[in-house]
Amino acid sequence: MKEGNVEKHQMMTNEFIELANKFKDKGIDLQVVSAALMYASGIYATYVYTGNEGYLQDSGVTKVVNAYEKYLRQIQAAKIAQTNVQPQ
Repeated sequence: MKEGNVEKHQMMTNEFIELANKFKDKGIDLQVVSAALMYASGIYATYVYTGNEGYLQDSGVTKVVNAYEKYLRQIQAAKIAQTNVQPQ
């Protein structure tokens, strides 16, 4: 990530979580909220790489999946560090 974007990234992440929590507070099931966020993210990732009219080839899907995996692993490593519990 480019320098200077870390703060923007954190601010936007917090706003997305706030939005998700608003849906949760309206009684929407957490799995539905999570699925909608992932779906919207997939739509936007496709737009970023292909525009409104394009679609991802298999190699593009793999790149997006790898990016999601990278972030998910970073999040889990941070959670493990916060709890001081070693993964099994």
